[in-house]
Amino acid sequence: MKRIALVMGTRPEVIKFAPLIERISAHAQMSARILHSGQHEDMARQVFHAFDIVPDVSLSLMQDGQTPNQFLSRLLAALEPEVSSSDIDILLVQGDTTTALGAALTAFHQGIPVGHVEAGLRTFRKDAPFPEEMNRCAISQMASFHFCPTRRAEHNLKEIGIESQVYVTGNTVVDAALAMKSRIDSGIVAIDSRVKEISALPGRKVLVTGHRRENFDEPMGNLCSALRSLRDAFTDVEVVFPVHLNPRVKKLIERELVDQERIHLLPPLDYPSLLALMSASSLIITDSGGIQEEAPSFGVPVLVTREVTERQEAVEAGMAVLVPLTNRDELIAAAEGVLSGTRPIKVDANPFGDGTAAAQIMQVLEQL
Repeated sequence: MKRIALVMGTRPEVIKFAPLIERISAHAQMSARILHSGQHEDMARQVFHAFDIVPDVSLSLMQDGQTPNQFLSRLLAALEPEVSSSDIDILLVQGDTTTALGAALTAFHQGIPVGHVEAGLRTFRKDAPFPEEMNRCAISQMASFHFCPTRRAEHNLKEIGIESQVYVTGNTVVDAALAMKSRIDSGIVAIDSRVKEISALPGRKVLVTGHRRENFDEPMGNLCSALRSLRDAFTDVEVVFPVHLNPRVKKLIERELVDQERIHLLPPLDYPSLLALMSASSLIITDSGGIQEEAPSFGVPVLVTREVTERQEAVEAGMAVLVPLTNRDELIAAAEGVLSGTRPIKVDANPFGDGTAAAQIMQVLEQL
């Protein structure tokens, strides 16, 4: 029996690991050891429940007001005994979070092979996104096996001299999204009542999310101003904004948008409810990486509120448009173009995968 440790902390990590956990747990010759750092506590717990996953270890390391360095130092101290005391054959990390960085470093120090799921993403700007770009660069140097979502990601690794044990598998987030949508459609999974109410309203829905550090303060204020302008320009549009729990984000958005007609501020949604809302939307405005990957599977165009994206494939395919929040008028023009049909965004096949990424990663693990 080969023991595979999977370390995760944030909600996106849990979502993207869920299809792989299911396959490893069902394998006759593999066992999964699931470690949750608690980088996202309540939000991650919702996803664990949605996918019927129970962590083997929950570290609950997050504290109010702590810095990434403080979290990382506590993570390293807590993970070391969990990893060194276990007979682990390979440790998997996902993406570019502080949890992924800490887990990769812990395994590297213990001489345990690291597999990096969603490897090779790059903006080639150390400050964008911060600190994720440097996190994934460091993980690439420590990882033994690299599971890339696209050929571009594979090319990025080759550019820095990483060519062995690199596999192009697609992104597991597509697997997760398609599987969960099927459960939603069949009634197996319940949807938040507020999402049901908003979805039943006449007219088109514009889903908005925002949480990245580069969009704090003035850029987020530009977003709020742009949303009010869109609401005024299109009388058939309902803006739906699940608000991130970060106090700097939450306080500003509530001040600018609370009690605004046809602008619905919601608390963070569980994954099935967010997915149902996403698939029912006519347009998504977001700085989320995961949503950029999920939306093409539902044919929904995306305006990416960032200066650069490590998921350039959707932009190049014409399914997404970069609109930095430093320019309010540019965001308004892009959104109005999509909603009015003067600058439509056509969405074809998802460039990030077809729902078979977990199966392809499992084939590699079986060979290893």
